[in-house]
Parts: sequence; C-alpha cells; structure tokens
Amino acid sequence: MNELQLTLLVLALAFVGGLYWMSQKKKSATAADAKTAHSEQAPSQQPQQHSPLMDPPAEPSAQTEGVPPEQASLFDEPAPVFEENGKKVLQVDDAPDEDILPVEVQPSFGKPQHQTEAEAPQQDVARSEPQVFSIMLLGTHEYTLQEIHSALRSFNVAYDAATGFYCLVDEDGHDYVRIVNALNPGVIPPLEEDDGSFRTPGIALVLGLPTTIHAPRAMEEMLTLARKLSQKLDATMYDINRTRLREPDLQRMRSAALDYVSKPVGNME
Repeated sequence: MNELQLTLLVLALAFVGGLYWMSQKKKSATAADAKTAHSEQAPSQQPQQHSPLMDPPAEPSAQTEGVPPEQASLFDEPAPVFEENGKKVLQVDDAPDEDILPVEVQPSFGKPQHQTEAEAPQQDVARSEPQVFSIMLLGTHEYTLQEIHSALRSFNVAYDAATGFYCLVDEDGHDYVRIVNALNPGVIPPLEEDDGSFRTPGIALVLGLPTTIHAPRAMEEMLTLARKLSQKLDATMYDINRTRLREPDLQRMRSAALDYVSKPVGNME
C-alpha cells in the first residue's frame, strides 16, 4: 500500500467517524427536547383527561327535562356564591335585558298613540251628556183611563197628580222614570176626572240620563217595568219611531246605560 492510499483511508475513516459522532449528538439533542416538551405539556393535559367534554352525556334530571338545549345551562351551572360580611351571597347578573323594547316602540295595546291628556277626558264627557231613552207600549185596541190606572197601580207606580204622570221614584222621592200618555201632551188625568171619554193607544216610559240613581240600575228598572206592563196590557214594545223592539234592541239599551259615565244627580258637586 503506497502512501497515497494510506492517506485516503485515514481520511475516509475520520469522515465516517465524524458522521457517526454528529448523528449521535443529534439523537441526544432530539431526545432531550422531546423530554422537555413532554414535561411542559403534562400539566395542561391533566385537565383534558377530566374535561366534561370527554365524559358521556349525563341523564337529564327532573329539573332540566323538557328544557330547550339553549336554556339547559341555567340549571346545569349554579350561580356563583361569595361571602360578604360573614354571609353567603348569591351573585346575580343584573345586566339589562336587551329584548325589552324602549318606551317609544313599545306596543300601545289599543290605546291611541297620539292622544293627549286633554283629549282623553272628552270620551267620558261625550258619554255623560244628557240622553233620553223611551219605550212605547201600544196595543191592538185603545185603552180607557180605568185600564191605564189599574195596570200602573198594580205595580205600585207612584202617581203625581200635579203633573199627571206616573213615576218611578228613588228613596228620597225623586222621579227617574216617567210613564206618560202616548198622545200629546202625555198627561194621564186622575181617575176621579174620568167621564168615560178618555181613550189612548198606549203609554210611554221615558228615562232621562243623568238621573238620581246610577244609569244601569235606572235602565234595568225601566225595562223590567215595560215588560210587566206589556203583559198586563197585552201590548207590544216599540221605540220612538214605532219600530218594534226586540231583545237585541233592549240589550243595546242596557249596554248604552253601562257605558254611560256619570254620577247620580244627587251626588254631583
């Protein structure tokens, strides 16, 4: 072996030895880095092993059964509790509800949106203005003065000889319903003045509001008396235009009295 070959052999051995030494050093460094990374990841991995996301889903409790998924957290997660002055206090989220509408866009629930305070009482004023309700009782034949007096007295209706009207009166003697002759001027003469010539097609009951008692009570008493007199006289009930009154018409009169806003006359200041 000549000197050149010996030199090349030594260089080859040195090169191979260097490569081996470098590969071993690289492996040692890689192992050290892997060990360090494992030690750093170990604490963060510990909660993941016990994360609720890894646990099987729990059976719904009686409290959360039937609750939508988006609301289940209200029952699953109890509100935080902290101590203050030796007492346990439940922490509550007082954040404003974003779903609450501002005042200017809240529903009016049927209330007129542009009604002013000055306009509101006008509705009551309109319903408290004087109103007159009347019922005419007309028969198939003309009635004598004796028949009229007899029918009215059978229901204990008071007679005012000064005016010639029968009346329903309150506890203080004030009249609130008048029963008059269907013919003008409406006077029913006293029975003592009967000369046998009196004839009338019927009578009329008149209620003027406001009166000395509340409107619904006055209306109901007038309707009750009208029914009784129509049966007693075998008459039919008509309105002022001589249109026959039926039950829906009487109900509308009741509703009008219920809607009538006023104090009894005797209580007005």
